[in-house]
Formats: sequence, C-alpha cells, structure tokens
Amino acid sequence: MAEEARFVFSEAIQKFLSQPIRQTSYVVDQIMGKIADKNFFPSPRLNDMEAVVNQEIANLDKMAMPFLISKLVEAREGAEAAAANASNFLLALTSKRDPDIRPLIVEKLINPKSSVLENAEFFSMLATCDPEMLTALEAATKLRYKALLLRNAQTVDASNPYQELRNPAQVLSACLKVIGEAFMQREMKEFTASVVASTPFSPEFIADVSQSPMIFATLFNHYLKSAGSYDFTTCNAFAHAVPTMDMPLAFAVTDEQAFQLLAAIVEAAENNGRGPKALANRGFNDLPELKARQRVSRKRALPKRRRSSKRGISTIFKTFSQNILPEANRKESIAVLRAEGKFTTSLIIPPWML
Repeated sequence: MAEEARFVFSEAIQKFLSQPIRQTSYVVDQIMGKIADKNFFPSPRLNDMEAVVNQEIANLDKMAMPFLISKLVEAREGAEAAAANASNFLLALTSKRDPDIRPLIVEKLINPKSSVLENAEFFSMLATCDPEMLTALEAATKLRYKALLLRNAQTVDASNPYQELRNPAQVLSACLKVIGEAFMQREMKEFTASVVASTPFSPEFIADVSQSPMIFATLFNHYLKSAGSYDFTTCNAFAHAVPTMDMPLAFAVTDEQAFQLLAAIVEAAENNGRGPKALANRGFNDLPELKARQRVSRKRALPKRRRSSKRGISTIFKTFSQNILPEANRKESIAVLRAEGKFTTSLIIPPWML
C-alpha cells in the first residue's frame, strides 16, 4: 500500500515538473531586463515584432499581464532604446487584438497617457493595430484620442508609405475594416474628413475605402477636383499617380464616374497641364481599366468648369469622345454634351490632340 502511494506521488510530481513554468514577476523582470537591448527587435516589421513578443510572453501567466503592461508604459518614459522597444512591445501586444489584453491597454496606457499631445503618432499606430479599442473608451478619453488622431493626420504626410502604421490613411483604413463607416463618421468625423481631404494616392487605400460608400463618394469628389484642377502642381500630381490607382478605381467607381474622371483629366490637359496632356495623348492607354469602364449616362457626367476658356471645350471633348468612348456610347455621349451646351462650332483642335 505504501509502495503504491509512493508511485502515485512520484507520478504526480513528474507530471507537474514536465509542465511549462508559469511565471509572474520573474518573466516580467526578464523581459524588462533586456528591453533596452538594441537587438531586442531585429526587424521593424510588425509581424516580426509579434513573433518576438509571443516568445517572450509564452510562459507569462495571465495574472502578470497588467504588471508587464505597467512596466512597459513606465519604460516609455525612460532611455531612448528602452522607450522605443517598450513602444514596439506595446504595439505588438495590441495587434493581437486579444479581448483580455485590450482593456488593460486602455486602463494602463490610453487612459493615463491620452492627455499627452506628443503621443499623437504612437496612439495612431495603436489604433491601426486594434481599432476595436476606440469603441471601449470613456467620454473624456475618447475626446482626447480624437484630438490625437487629428493631430497625427495633420502632421504626418499622407504621401508617406501606406504600410506605415502611423500613416493616417492606414489608420482610417484599419478602422473602417474593423469598426465600420458608421462609427468613424459618427465618432471620428473630423479625423475621417481630414484624411479624405488629403486625397491619398494609394491603390490599397482606395481598395479598402471603396467598401465604405459615403466616405468613398467624398474621396472620389476630391480625386475629381484634383484631376481637373487648373493648378499645375495639383493636376500633374494626380496624373502622375492615377495609373497606379487604375485597377482599384475601376472596381470602385460607376461607369459614369469613370467618364467623369477621364473628362476631368481632359479638361486639365486643355489647360496645358503637362501630366494630363501625356495621359490624353496616349489615348488613356495608361488607364486601361478606367477606359473600359467609363460611360456617359443621361445625367450630368462632366465636372463643372470653374472659369471660362477662350478656346472652349467642345472640340476637345468631341475628340475625346471619338477616340476614347466605346462605339456604342458615342452618339449618346455627344448628344448629352451637346444638350448641355458643351459643343459649339467655333473651336480649333489643339495641336497636341491631333
């Protein structure tokens, strides 16, 4: 009987010792002891940082997570190397979108630090990692977070790489995909409007935002204004960028919108915009998908002209219609334009259109 009891006791000890050691403060101390190491995160890619964090917390008991987050928040106020690694650690933790970790991030980091204006970029990155956090904020914290997002949108250029977590277009895109257009329009309206007004020329952004009809409609109107702008810097920048946006735009717009966009480019070309001229001279072959999509309905399809032109636009648009529009739509298109007073007989085709 005693021998059997010893055997059972021995087996229990062996099974216990064979399990991974669940640590609390010991694992946290280990992590914080090397958080300032320059090679703690060998790569700036979020996926790689997540791999590092997953390994570091593999044996961390859930009860120790609040302690770890508190220490990381504290480390952000310290030496530069430790602060950078602590921030990245928090970003990787947040990107797990763990419902157990999310309230701890809100409690330990967002609530006490959202009043710090210098956190605008970092908090924008947090929102990209886990947009769901924005729905868990109390009134005062939400107001502060809105101000930080807006500040980041006003200070970080939308032309920065779209893949950067801090890019305002990336932040908005992530939020739309997770918490939806209605929330962003209602709760983060100023930030959303600011990002859209910056008119990001990103194919990925267009693909993401196209699933949010109200926001995409506003974005398209900004594109339309840029395409037909009489400011050479604006219209040339759009003409330079639009070939990379051809595919997602063609999937997102209606036939009428596709025509509107090409017609706006022609309008800028008529005003001697170098970039629009180049696109038109090549018959919009740089925009094959938009070229295939465009149509003209019986509704007004052309952008309103903001100033008169001595040459007018009748022959410009007639040539455009003949060379670009599908055969089946030419008669209807020209009829619509003529009915709207766009055609006269006193104009000359510019040399670049011949």
